[in-house]
Amino acid sequence: MRNKAVLAGIVTYNPDLERLKLNLEAICIQVAETAIIDNGSQNIKDILSLIEGYDNVAVIENKNNRGIAVALNQIGDIADKQGYDYFITLDQDSVASSSLVEELYSLFKNGSIGAVCPYIDRKNDFIAEDKVEEVKTAITSGEMVRTSVWKEIGGFWEYLFIDEVDHEFSYQIRRKGYIIVQTYTVSIKHIIGVPSSKKVLGHQFNPTNHSAFRRYYIARNNVIMQHLFPKEKEPFPHRYRMLMRIVISILFCEKEKVAKIGAILIGIKDAAIWNSQNKTICVRRTER
Repeated sequence: MRNKAVLAGIVTYNPDLERLKLNLEAICIQVAETAIIDNGSQNIKDILSLIEGYDNVAVIENKNNRGIAVALNQIGDIADKQGYDYFITLDQDSVASSSLVEELYSLFKNGSIGAVCPYIDRKNDFIAEDKVEEVKTAITSGEMVRTSVWKEIGGFWEYLFIDEVDHEFSYQIRRKGYIIVQTYTVSIKHIIGVPSSKKVLGHQFNPTNHSAFRRYYIARNNVIMQHLFPKEKEPFPHRYRMLMRIVISILFCEKEKVAKIGAILIGIKDAAIWNSQNKTICVRRTER
């Protein structure tokens, strides 16, 4: 049965069509409507052809890549304008379990809950159990958000573009007095980058092999998050150490070393400039 209170949203950027099809087949039967926000995919014609087989899927075409935060806010805008109390956001390669929507939706009985999320299965280690706990952060893949809370916060912070968008939004949920809960009854698979494993001089490295483009935002946004939220220790207790580990991993394990490390240095420089001009988080909503 389709849940009429929940809008599903999928952000796409040059998706694998077979994986996207599995994604749609899994989620469309669980919600009244699914919105695909496409960020300038080169295979947009194929995406439009794919959705012709569904009666509850619509595509919004951004002519270029406007970033994950803008796309997520477009989903929130649709939910708000069309009267959906909640919306669930999915990565383009996410495949929902058959009970994902109902399991997450059922947790919103408590009005203090701003968002709920499933267990994030990164290592194929998921074992379903009847357990719910409060958490401090949630990633947007599989996250269900109360639309009124999204609106109260002012949406996702679009300046961040991609990395740290989900964590910053989690911080804002909690600063507004709401909580985030995670259920272990359902899961969603999530892979960071293109992971690999390599042992160098007796030390184990697990590089993600992100592009230089992503490395820039990872560096810039983590430095900004450290500046704005110095007391937040999840998911990264030591952001500067994390950046140093990334540099070491790139040097020993990844290709395009100069481009990636150069992007990190530019990201740190741009973050330092931003931090010097913005002392508090109050500026974060001015662009919407």
